[in-house]
Amino acid sequence: MSEAKKNNVVTEPVAAGKSKEMQTLVYVGPTIPGVASHSMIFNNGISDTLKAAMGKEPAFKGLVVPMQSLATALLDLQNKTGATWALYNKVADYKA
Repeated sequence: MSEAKKNNVVTEPVAAGKSKEMQTLVYVGPTIPGVASHSMIFNNGISDTLKAAMGKEPAFKGLVVPMQSLATALLDLQNKTGATWALYNKVADYKA
């Protein structure tokens, strides 16, 4: 048994191990003036205004997706189904 298995340590490849802060992320929620615009891209972490909105309304967290999940999230919005659609509607009336 490997040393990592004995110590219950999970190791991931470097590329897959990027933190959410360092990945390219896309906001797929509705445009909220003063917070974020639909399809806004974040390369170096999430903006302070969006972080503040996440603190007030946790549903925003599910609307910031990695690029690898963008197609699925947009498909949910187009079909008006799934978790992304539910979160989108939850934040639609958010006021900054």
